[in-house]
Amino acid sequence: MRLYLLLTLTVGCLPGLATMCRGDTATESLVRQLPAGINTIGILRMGQLMQSSRAQQEQWKQRQEERFLSGAASLPPNVELYVTGSLLRLGAMSQEWSGSLVRLPIGVNMEAVAAHEQASIEELAGQPTVRSSRDCYISLLKLDLLGVYRPASRQEAGRWLQSVAEGQTTSPSPYLLKAAGVPGDLVMAMDVEHLLDPTAVRQHLQQDARLKQHAALTEKLVPLVVGLKGITLSVMVDVETSARIDIEFSQDPTVSRFAVKAILVSMLEDLGVAIDEFDGSDVAAEGNSVVLTCKLSDESLRRLASLIVPHAATSQASSQVATAAETTPAPAAEPPKTPDVPVDPLAATREYVKAVNRIIADLQAANTRAKNYQRTAGWHDSFANKIESLGTAGVAKDAIQFANSTASHLRALAASLRGEAVAVSAEEGALTYNVSRDPGWVNYNVWGWGGGGGVGYRAPTTTVTSNIQQVREKQAAAVSAGAQQREQIWARIHDEQAAMRQRLEDR
Repeated sequence: MRLYLLLTLTVGCLPGLATMCRGDTATESLVRQLPAGINTIGILRMGQLMQSSRAQQEQWKQRQEERFLSGAASLPPNVELYVTGSLLRLGAMSQEWSGSLVRLPIGVNMEAVAAHEQASIEELAGQPTVRSSRDCYISLLKLDLLGVYRPASRQEAGRWLQSVAEGQTTSPSPYLLKAAGVPGDLVMAMDVEHLLDPTAVRQHLQQDARLKQHAALTEKLVPLVVGLKGITLSVMVDVETSARIDIEFSQDPTVSRFAVKAILVSMLEDLGVAIDEFDGSDVAAEGNSVVLTCKLSDESLRRLASLIVPHAATSQASSQVATAAETTPAPAAEPPKTPDVPVDPLAATREYVKAVNRIIADLQAANTRAKNYQRTAGWHDSFANKIESLGTAGVAKDAIQFANSTASHLRALAASLRGEAVAVSAEEGALTYNVSRDPGWVNYNVWGWGGGGGVGYRAPTTTVTSNIQQVREKQAAAVSAGAQQREQIWARIHDEQAAMRQRLEDR
């Protein structure tokens, strides 16, 4: 499977290596216009990526356009630069809100955006805006700049969109601003300064069996880990895909660099987003940073990309804008009405189902490569998000039901892989789930220390006095016990795919 398929989940991850890439100034400018209070950023330099020799040789741009038009890709190939920022609660792996900016060709047309979203254009903070059914606002801020804010909180979205339209800037942390200048086709960074609690860190280092070989370094590791400033990941695409992770501390980590790698790998396992190549990555110390480097498979890259993939509302709006820019003049001053754009229901339904099936295939391919399937809960959730984000304009009701059912199955798989008991029952051909939560380990995540607070934040239920290893063993036993239920769920996914395929053939 070729690397252009990473763009089916486009936008991504990890910092680069030698010289600064083109567009650094443009990237930093957009980052400074993201909402105040962000602790993560994601950057896709699509224009740079599409100009690489490999992209041209393998015709990524043409193939990406095909994938986008089928709904399986997230950004059209003529987007030059995509920047997103969010407030992420690491303890619950929940995104409170996000703002995204998409640099496009000049000459956007909000009428096309509204038609695709099946919504009317309204004015929000003086800007032509569409409220998407996918819980976000999409707004034309400048001739070549589209803004998206999620969730669709009118007041919060309006304040931010107005600030961008007026050219106001915010003050992201110095760490995130530095990450904005990191070379790479895809970049993701998180500012974690002041996140970790020393008492919890010490207990975790002492009790986690995976870190036993580094026990002698505990007293040195505690102040080092508590002083963690941020993590930046980047990807450089060449003949091979090179991944790099920079873990920056407030002090020299040289003597502890291998322990830092073990801690990072264990953190990703706990979050259910393990990447097998990171286990065998090279490790080095550079100044106050520990640097991991490795090659990435296409499947691992798509997994990483899915963590911050733009919601379909973002991508579909981008496509409509980019396409309209080539053929349609800018909208008139008076608020336009949503045009009546004809849609071929059968064609729309076929492309929609094809997109769902591609997402399922991507997840299965990634699972096949995974050394430990039980460490992949987070990926099932992120792929469920992808399915739920697909556009549904003109799509038949039974196809939408098929997609929603598939997303539900993936979320049940994620719950089972976290150790939650999932009771599967089949009634009238449909699967229903009863998820039983044991507060002894559900939401257990020692990496959320100090990260509480905020609307929608769900704190870990296990206190710092818990026996970490006993909790892990209990959770692992529950995951193992759920293997049969997971097999039933996958069988049902395949049955529903076959049934949907047959219904399409009969039309």
